[in-house]
Amino acid sequence: MSQNISPCPMPHAHRRLLDCHAQWHSLQDSYFGPEEFRLALNSFLQTHRSVTSLLLKYKATLTGFQEWFTQFAEGAAKSDIMRWAKKSRNRIVHESDLELHSSCRVVWIGDWYSRLEVVANFPPRMTISEIIEAILHSRGMPPFGTITVNRRWIDKELPSWELLEATADSYMELNRLLRTGHLAAGIGECDLTSDHEEECITSELPNLSGHMTCMHSARSRRDACSDLGRGQGNVEGRGPS
Repeated sequence: MSQNISPCPMPHAHRRLLDCHAQWHSLQDSYFGPEEFRLALNSFLQTHRSVTSLLLKYKATLTGFQEWFTQFAEGAAKSDIMRWAKKSRNRIVHESDLELHSSCRVVWIGDWYSRLEVVANFPPRMTISEIIEAILHSRGMPPFGTITVNRRWIDKELPSWELLEATADSYMELNRLLRTGHLAAGIGECDLTSDHEEECITSELPNLSGHMTCMHSARSRRDACSDLGRGQGNVEGRGPS
């Protein structure tokens, strides 16, 4: 073991944070599949909640735990995102799925001179292919050119936040919490390893005011494109069509 690497002071909680990171990517990858997105969101929220539950098991051995965890808990109680994450986890476990809504920004481009943009709301269970078909029939768009659909998922209880951004924000709160615990124990880098395939999922707990680098791409991953000249069923997106 390198001289600068120390045993992780909270291995189970830290590993669960890595799982949470992986599930965020599953959430991102399933953005265009309504059912897949629902399942991924439920999994993320349950794993997110379990990080702090597991962390509490180490409170007797973590340096200054009461002080820095209390500070986190007080901040979380004032945070719209963290309150939403906690309540949502309780809701999906004890009551029902979240009430999700989907809105779309649609851009049709025929050529360099022809462009049409519309904003529409669709039932959340509609797939991207069904949305494109509905738009073509209702808006009278010509059967040529390209059409791009930018989807936006929100929860009724958090209407001002898009859900990829909300979950990324809640993830970073846990990243900062575990980083604080490591530094309080005098550990900058721990020996925890990742079994996940994504290269971005490591035991590093970066000191960031914003999101992880891999999470900054969330906006660009919410687009699905279709070349109408090849048939409206040919949809290119970042998830199931």
